[in-house]
Amino acid sequence: MDPLLDEKLILTASASLIDVTSEQLGVYAVREAYGPTSNEGLCFEYCVKFPFQGKPNGNFYFAMDGYTKLQLIPYVVRNFLSEDDSAPKAIADKALFTMAKEVANMMEEELKEFQEEFCFEEGKILSHKIEKLPSASFRKYMIIFFLKDNYRKKYLGRIYLVLALKKS
Repeated sequence: MDPLLDEKLILTASASLIDVTSEQLGVYAVREAYGPTSNEGLCFEYCVKFPFQGKPNGNFYFAMDGYTKLQLIPYVVRNFLSEDDSAPKAIADKALFTMAKEVANMMEEELKEFQEEFCFEEGKILSHKIEKLPSASFRKYMIIFFLKDNYRKKYLGRIYLVLALKKS
């Protein structure tokens, strides 16, 4: 266990989400809370899991509740999809997945400068599925972001980033 590396991952995940939301969506993400969590699992309305390899190995989760998903969809669809994406039901999940992947890509770029052998695997959507995270196997950190649109003076909900780092 390397507490400095854990802190670097937390700060990088935070900065990546803040950059994506402010630069591409025009939405402000304010870090509300973060720290270790003792939850033995997670389940959200919308959740994407990105396993990663390197030092340490683990999983990165990008998640939100139903209210946030509904509020954020217009912003995300407008900024992350091309004109030829027209399947109505799949648009929301595809757009949100693209946003989550953008956050993961920014994290990966930043962490590769710090540590060469860091790599995210392909993401997997886990919406409405229970993901077990036993404390015996993982060190877990949750970062909660409050989203707001200052221009429209509108609360958009919360995004949850969870880092589950495998114990050695």
